[in-house]
Amino acid sequence: MKIRGLIAATVLVYSLQGNYLSEVFKEVKVDGELRVVHFSRTADDSYIFSKAQGTAVGGNIGLTIKPTNNFKVSARFYTTQPINADDELMPSTYLVDGTKGYSILGEANLAYDNKIFKLKVGRQALKTPLIASQHDARVIKGLFEAVSLSTTLLSDTILHALYIHRNSGMDNGSSNYNHDVSAKNFVSMSKTLGTTYDKGMAVVGLENKYLEGLKLNAWYYYGIELIDMFYLDASYAFKVNDVGLKLEGHYWDIKSQSEYEEDTGKKIDYNYGGIRGTVGYSDFILQFAREQINYKNETHGIQTAWGMYSGYTFGSLIGSGIYGALNGIGGKYLTQVDASKITFIYNFTEGVMLSGSYNWWIGGKDDFQSDINVADILVEWPSQVVDNGKWQLIYENWDSKSENIMVDNNLVRAKFTYTF
Repeated sequence: MKIRGLIAATVLVYSLQGNYLSEVFKEVKVDGELRVVHFSRTADDSYIFSKAQGTAVGGNIGLTIKPTNNFKVSARFYTTQPINADDELMPSTYLVDGTKGYSILGEANLAYDNKIFKLKVGRQALKTPLIASQHDARVIKGLFEAVSLSTTLLSDTILHALYIHRNSGMDNGSSNYNHDVSAKNFVSMSKTLGTTYDKGMAVVGLENKYLEGLKLNAWYYYGIELIDMFYLDASYAFKVNDVGLKLEGHYWDIKSQSEYEEDTGKKIDYNYGGIRGTVGYSDFILQFAREQINYKNETHGIQTAWGMYSGYTFGSLIGSGIYGALNGIGGKYLTQVDASKITFIYNFTEGVMLSGSYNWWIGGKDDFQSDINVADILVEWPSQVVDNGKWQLIYENWDSKSENIMVDNNLVRAKFTYTF
C-alpha cells in the first residue's frame, strides 16, 4: 500500500508541474496477443516421451512508452493458464508449469534507436541463429535478461554485440537438466546446463548483404566457463524467368570448456553442417534439405539450445528435431546423424496456407537409435469471426525403427492466435 501511495503521489506531482508526463512521453502504445493452444501426443513410453495431453489459454499484453531523444520504455506481461489440467498428462506438454498456470513480467526494458545504433537493456525477446525467443508452439515464448546492441555503421552490414545473463522458459533448465526449476524463473545461462555456478554469455554477430541476393552470417557465442559456439551461414536467392530459386548452407560447432566439464562431469563436442534448396513458383514452394551431425566420442548434447536450433531438417512442432541433439541419455551415445527433409508449401488466397514435409533421420549407432521417419502437415487459416485472428493445426507422425530414445508417436497441436 505504501508503494502504491508513493507512485500515485509522484504522478500527481509531475502532472501538476506543467503536465510533465504528457510532454515527455509523446506516444503510448498498447498491444498484445491472446493464445489458446491444445497439445496431444500418443506415444509408447521411452526415456523422455510418453502420452501427454493438455490445453492452455493465455498470451501477453504490452505497454510501450516512447519519449523524445530516440528512447523508449517497454514492459510486457505474460500469462498461461491450464484448462482441465490432468496431473499425469499435462506436465509433459510444457504449456504450463507442471499442471499449474503462471504469470510473469517477461519483458521490461529501455531501448535507444537512432537508426544507426540500436541498444536495449533489460528483459527482452531475442533473435539470433542459436539463441532466440522461438517458442511459437507454446503459450509463452522463451525470454532473456540481456544487453543487446546492433549497428549499421558499416555499409550493407549489421554488427551485433550482446551479453545474455539469464533466460526464462522451457530452456531455463526445467526440460533439460534441472527439473526443480520452474519455467517462470529467470535462470543464468550456465545453470540451464546444470552447473553449480551462475555465469552469463557474450555474443558477437555479423550480417552482410553486400551483393544483391547474397546474405552472409557469422556468429560467435562465448558462454563464460561454459561453452564456445560458432555459427556460419550463407544464402543466395535469384530468379530464372518466373521461378524463384534459393540456395543455403550453414555450419555450427559447439564445445564445452574445462570449467563446465569439471563441474558437471559431462563433455559437449559436436557440429552441424547442412544445405537446403528452395524452388518457388507463383504460390507454391518446394524445399529439399540435407544435414549431418557429428559427435565426438561419448559427448552429450544440448537438447534445446536456448530456444532455437538453426536446423533445416526439423519438423513443424517445436522439439520435433530434438533427435539431432539428444545424446548421453540413459548412458547411450550417438556418433553421427544423417538427416534429410523434403517440404512443400502452398499459399492459397485470403491467408490460407498448407504445408507438408517428410523427414528421415539415420543414427550412427544402432543400440541408441537406428532411424526415425517423421511426417508433418500444417494448415493455417484466418478466423472468420474476428479480425486479426488465426488458426493453426499441426499433425505429426513419428515412425521409429527402434525402441529406446525415440518411439512411435502421433502429435496434434492446435492453436488460435488473436493479436491486437
